[in-house]
Amino acid sequence: MKYNGKPKLSAGQNQAYNQSIHWNYEIILDVEKTLKSANPQYAEEINGINKIRQTLQDKHKLSINDHVKAMVLSLLSCMRKWEPIEQNLDAIQDIFCGYDVEKLKNKNAQELVDDVKKINCGNLRINRQMTKLKANIEVLERLNKNYGPLDEFYAKTDKYELVRQLSRGPEYKLQEMGIALVCEYLKGVGIPLVKPDRHVCRIIGRLGFTKKIPADEIETLRICDEIAKDLNMSHAMVDTILWQYGVKEKCGICGDIPQCSQCGVISCSNRSL
Repeated sequence: MKYNGKPKLSAGQNQAYNQSIHWNYEIILDVEKTLKSANPQYAEEINGINKIRQTLQDKHKLSINDHVKAMVLSLLSCMRKWEPIEQNLDAIQDIFCGYDVEKLKNKNAQELVDDVKKINCGNLRINRQMTKLKANIEVLERLNKNYGPLDEFYAKTDKYELVRQLSRGPEYKLQEMGIALVCEYLKGVGIPLVKPDRHVCRIIGRLGFTKKIPADEIETLRICDEIAKDLNMSHAMVDTILWQYGVKEKCGICGDIPQCSQCGVISCSNRSL
């Protein structure tokens, strides 16, 4: 596959690409090859990450409870490792009342915090998250009431507009959820997105796809869309490759301090010898 110049873009993609340096997405394959050598289990971990998402998608029609489940798991993933959450999915479901909307709205926030911490699935913002959980459920309920079943509404709405509405509002802003966590929630209900956290945004910038390091979150989303399309990869695969390449607990080659001598991306525009 050759990249001889700027690809054809939709109107919504022009802003991101106007700031791009190059569009040679094939270097992502070099990232994957290096990752495979450093952490051969990386692809298998996608199955665990997507387990709950696939269960939801297999139901075809998602209930409001299903959306609350995906939102809760997104909140719990904030600034922490995913493995303990995956290992405690049953316990988390019990703590959150089986994700029953009416029961959960009446649940004491501090009790939720305490129970989540008991199974080591808390994070630095868990107190604020649980305090705002009822309000967030009510946002999803309003969307469900005003626009019909949420999964159908999401399917026919531009995903970038969804991210904007849910992360910035004002009417449908989900509290304690910025762009990255909103994307994690939407991924959980089947929307093809990556989670543009600091690791992914940093690598997108370092690889030379943008002039800024880290890249902007929305810019990262658009570029990862093109990577998935051009390399025939799922968004989950693109997400996992980039995230694990930057996270210390996984591969960590392109972390806060890049280990360029260990990196197989020879053509990286920010490589230091």
